Amino acid sequence: MKSRKRDKSPELFNLVKSLTGPEKRYFTVFAQRHVIGEENKYLKLFDAIDEQMEYNEEALLKRFSKEKFSRQLHVAKNYLYEMILKSMRVFHSKKTFQSEVRELLDYADFLCLKKQSKQFNKIITKAKKLALDNDLYAGYIEASEMQLRYMEGIANVNWLEENLEGVYFKQSGAIAEMANFQQYRKLAYETYILSEKVGFARSENDIKKFDKLLGNNVLLEKRETALSDRSRIIYYHLNGIYFLIKEKIKESLKSFTDLTSFIKSDPGRLRQYIRNYLFTTNNIISILIKHATFEKTLRYINSIREVPEEIIPDNEEHFIMHYNNILRVFTGFGRFNESTNWLLFIEQWIVELKGKNFQKNYIFRLYYNLAYMNFGIGKYKQALIWLNAIEGESNNNLSIDINCRSRILKILIQYELDGNEFSGSEVRSVSRYLKKVKRFHKTEQVLFVFLDKKISKISSQKERVELFRSFKKEVEHIFQDPEEKRAMEYFDFISWLGSKIERRSFAEIVRGKALKKSRLSVKVQ
Repeated sequence: MKSRKRDKSPELFNLVKSLTGPEKRYFTVFAQRHVIGEENKYLKLFDAIDEQMEYNEEALLKRFSKEKFSRQLHVAKNYLYEMILKSMRVFHSKKTFQSEVRELLDYADFLCLKKQSKQFNKIITKAKKLALDNDLYAGYIEASEMQLRYMEGIANVNWLEENLEGVYFKQSGAIAEMANFQQYRKLAYETYILSEKVGFARSENDIKKFDKLLGNNVLLEKRETALSDRSRIIYYHLNGIYFLIKEKIKESLKSFTDLTSFIKSDPGRLRQYIRNYLFTTNNIISILIKHATFEKTLRYINSIREVPEEIIPDNEEHFIMHYNNILRVFTGFGRFNESTNWLLFIEQWIVELKGKNFQKNYIFRLYYNLAYMNFGIGKYKQALIWLNAIEGESNNNLSIDINCRSRILKILIQYELDGNEFSGSEVRSVSRYLKKVKRFHKTEQVLFVFLDKKISKISSQKERVELFRSFKKEVEHIFQDPEEKRAMEYFDFISWLGSKIERRSFAEIVRGKALKKSRLSVKVQ
């Protein structure tokens, strides 16, 4: 008995909504070429699904009630799903070296079947070179094995005798490089897992965990240990991360800029590792916000646009990262009021993301930065909307770092909105959460006592200012501890307290402090 294909409704909807504009246009052309008939039912179904904000089967059945294919809609959906995949395989061919190698292997496989020896060897040799030049070890080994099997199959003893030693020598080298890369990749994954669990390393205990993993690790001691481009990229990246955690700013910046220079030094490498390049620029921007000028940081962001547009990933995650950087620059330098055009643009852009698939913690960071930006310009209710969006969309799958930041900012926003009527119930709730996840540091402790037990009981404005002044001194003393000073990474508590004492806007205080802070003279390549 023939098994019935599973209905692909959710998968189809998500796939359609994930397509970019150019991908949708290409699919339309592809479908018109590959489906015979005056009316293309698959294009009709594609367009109808694309128009939906959420998948609605009943609406589709009603819309196509007069169409024959509505009687077997599940068959049409399954076929449409497969057609999209086929079209995207063609659309994305030769966009990456992986897809080029895969395409060459498919060609070689066909030529092998037809016993076209000369053309087979030409194609397979090209595939091997492309794979070897771009650290695509599995592709190289597959191509080599295909070539050996073919030559054995046609009994080409002369070729085997002449090339056997060289093939296995290169295979051994590829396997060694692959093993080396697997070591680096394992270390990179371990670092990622630790970062997600710990968040921003604030406590001495957190730093010790990174010390144990990365400190004195033989893989990070010298560049020559990394045998391939892929391994070397991880080498630079992990060194940059580790130095940043240890607050060795110059060393961290050097590792990150060495990485971007290494990737940019070869056009093919830039194309192959464009995501690594863009991710690293994000780390560099984080450092510049703290240690360079507003103008220099903004220039660096603009310089990223020099990368050829055709190799920039055409997906939402790239834009989320880019917009996050822009917001962080404006907030970091207190240029809140200058960012309103960007703020409106990004908020509108996010509305258009509904139904798209991407790494959720990326968008939650953007939500937090939008909340922070709105806080800075005094739009507290709008800031709350973005913080509530984090809570509403996370489905308990949220990094500790973002969760803690958003909960604390929410309390401060609530204070701004409620003033004398501020209640400490939310403070106590967040306190319990921070204790539970072991993120209740001294800064948060004194802040929450201040909001819950002290300031809420004072109604006189003069007394409030004096209480803020004494509390600011207490916090400044706490921030002499480097472990506590890291709390400023997610919110500028000192500037907020200063705004209450001086009765000036938070944005004005942050900007004034940014202009006074010492600069780290760095050369960004």
